[in-house]
Amino acid sequence: MLHPQVISAHTAKIESRLHLELREHSPAEVESWCARLQPVIVEMRGQGLKRARKQTRAWTPEERTFIRNELLLCKLSYSYFASRYLRINRDGQTLGPLYPLLESQSFLLSRMADLELQSFTGERQDGVLVYALKSARQVGISTFAESLICHRAALQNHLQGLIASHVEGEEGSAYLFGILERMLQYLPLWMRPQVVSHQKDQDIEFDGGSHVWVGSGKSMTGTAGQRGQIGRGRTLPLQHLSELSTWEYPDQIDSALLPATPRTWRTFAVYESTAKGRNNWWHKNWRLARKGIGRFIPIFIPWYVESGKYSLRPPEGWIARSSTLAHARKCEETSHLWCGKTISLTRGQLYWYETTRETYEAQDKLSIFLEEFGSADDEECFQFVGTSIFPTAVLQRIEDNMRPLAAVGEVGPRMEMSG
Repeated sequence: MLHPQVISAHTAKIESRLHLELREHSPAEVESWCARLQPVIVEMRGQGLKRARKQTRAWTPEERTFIRNELLLCKLSYSYFASRYLRINRDGQTLGPLYPLLESQSFLLSRMADLELQSFTGERQDGVLVYALKSARQVGISTFAESLICHRAALQNHLQGLIASHVEGEEGSAYLFGILERMLQYLPLWMRPQVVSHQKDQDIEFDGGSHVWVGSGKSMTGTAGQRGQIGRGRTLPLQHLSELSTWEYPDQIDSALLPATPRTWRTFAVYESTAKGRNNWWHKNWRLARKGIGRFIPIFIPWYVESGKYSLRPPEGWIARSSTLAHARKCEETSHLWCGKTISLTRGQLYWYETTRETYEAQDKLSIFLEEFGSADDEECFQFVGTSIFPTAVLQRIEDNMRPLAAVGEVGPRMEMSG
């Protein structure tokens, strides 16, 4: 569960039903407890996550109380679980905790939590289904989505999930599945569910009945043995689809997967991608969601949300170019639509934007920069495929300097002329 009010309501219900009071332990306390409990359960020889376990001694009453407390709290609260127990590969260099979240991850979590509250209170007649459009690379949205699946699948029973990217291998779905596997691998054994089936790059099933499959948007077969049949025949309340702008057969989402997505407040689906081209499946569905059509809520994640990651210290006396200042004005004018407040870019962010944009412009690749790194709003991300007779820099200069419309009028022919 994501929203504090939803967590609080369910915590109170559990405490009343079980006649106990749950206690939140600090990350340092959890680390100490995990070190104490680690020798009690050991895994036997084997490979992967499907290994037999042996308990070396019985739990003490104090240990049993701690374990029960943690399993209940983690099941009730994603943030409690993720901030104390999840480990990820950080920056491709080392194993470390998921928390603190990146700013983009916190940004998405906050908006998904609001949707959960709306669903929980009955204001929204569906689960937490979001389109996440990224205006920058390497902002951790895929990792965040996998952590949500890990939280549900590892701690709750009889849930089914799907992970899928644009291709099958290490550049796509297998990479995402590897994030989930790593998170599971480093959970303490007293918390990690027993794995009953685990096929590399295909699926994982737990003894509690939860099951996560791997699919691909570029596969000729899909998950049901036929082309374009991803998800058909299964009920899938947990979903993470990635790089949707480059899926080869995205129509199978509408025909096969969405009918398998139940309408309950506990369903969540994260469909995320950068923009690639216009008038493709991703762009059309994003626009429909912007109009309030369909089940998904659009969440645009501007590049400037990552205030530390995309920022450079400018040299003494640096003066921003007019195009940089125009972009800053546009960000300030539109930021309230995405962030709920007006945001003014810092000098460090402006310098990062200008120098990065210059690099792409020098290679005549400004459209790539706008797609994947530096757009002020959602439509700016969606660039036309192919080469225009007008340079992208010229089109962007016009876009940057456009002012809001003061009025809209209509001119038509007069049908009747007076004599």
